[in-house]
Amino acid sequence: MPLSGKPNTKIYVLAELGKWIFEEIKSTLPKSQIGKAMAYAYARWDALSAYLYDGNLHIDNNLIENAIRPVALGRKTTSSQEAMKQHSVRR
Repeated sequence: MPLSGKPNTKIYVLAELGKWIFEEIKSTLPKSQIGKAMAYAYARWDALSAYLYDGNLHIDNNLIENAIRPVALGRKTTSSQEAMKQHSVRR
């Protein structure tokens, strides 16, 4: 079924994913990577699906990540420059 972005489609897809997880988690090794992922989703299912019912919530945090990226990159550059300065002073 193609995803059209309509709310009903999102609800349907998430409901199907939930059914699959809830059935498959029973026969999945808990310490396997997929078992850990299923347990994580299972434990947080209400929070995961909350965005469907509140138009103010988004499924991802891309807007925030894009907004803070320049700050994080600036911090990384500054700390790299400081480390290089300290290294050159020690020599």
